[in-house]
Parts: sequence; structure tokens; C-alpha cells
Amino acid sequence: MGHILRGLVMGLAVAVCSPAARAQSCLAAADRQAFDVRALQSQLMVAAITCGMEQPYNQFVRRHQGELRRAWSTIQGHFRRRGEGQGGTDRYITGLANTHSQDSLRYGDAFCRSVGGLFDAALAAPNGVALQQLTLTGQISTLQDAPACTRPAPLRVATTNGR
Repeated sequence: MGHILRGLVMGLAVAVCSPAARAQSCLAAADRQAFDVRALQSQLMVAAITCGMEQPYNQFVRRHQGELRRAWSTIQGHFRRRGEGQGGTDRYITGLANTHSQDSLRYGDAFCRSVGGLFDAALAAPNGVALQQLTLTGQISTLQDAPACTRPAPLRVATTNGR
């Protein structure tokens, strides 16, 4: 009995520490950026509709068209790799829109006032990294809270060749 329990514990430890298990608990940096950029776009889209800010939203989309396309493609790839395909992407995008819409209803005029400055910052952002930084304020729901994966530092091998 002790051997069986020990085997189960060891198997669980290997499974939890495996690269596949770690991959589900974190996102590649490019995926993390894509989810954040898409969350920003979703919040701005809801603001455009709810707060009558269509013009700044359209400017945002034109200004960052390439970044938005890359984010969309990366998100689709993420869900495809997880075996969820287009359905996973659709559920995520719908969930974002619903969350941001609920935020606009919950906060009313305060939502619209706060988003005005967000449009200005998004329009001034030079690239996707800068857009991602806007989501790190905690004011934008991303629905994807897995952190970016980090690679362990490479091992350094000590040499004894006298140098």
C-alpha cells in the first residue's frame, strides 16, 4: 500500500512540474501581450458604443490596426493549441465584451469619464508593448490572469582550466 501511495505522489509531482502543466499555468510573453491588447480593445469598443466615443475608437483601430490583427491571430493560435479552436476564441471574446459591458453599467458616467483618458493614452501608444502597459493599471478586465512564462536562467558551468 505504501508503495502505491508513494508512486501516486511521485506521479502527481512529475505531472505538476512537467512543462505541459507549467504551460497551462502561464502564457508565452507574446500570448500575454495579445490577451492584454485585445482586452484593451474590447473595453474601448464598449466605451465607443456606451459613451458615444465612436470617433476615438475608430482612430484607435486605424492607428493600431497591425497590432490588433497580430493580437487576434495570436489569440486564435492560443486556443487552437489548447484544442479549443474557434469556439474557445469566441467564448473568450464574448466574455470580455460582457465583462466590459457590465463594468459600464455598474459604473455609469464614471466609466465614460475614465475611458476618455484611456483613449488618449492608447492613441499615443507607439506599439503593442505600450498598449499592453495600459492594461497593467488594473482598470481593465482581461479575463486571462495567467502570468507570462519566464524562462529559467541558463546554467553556468564552472571550468577548471586555470582562467
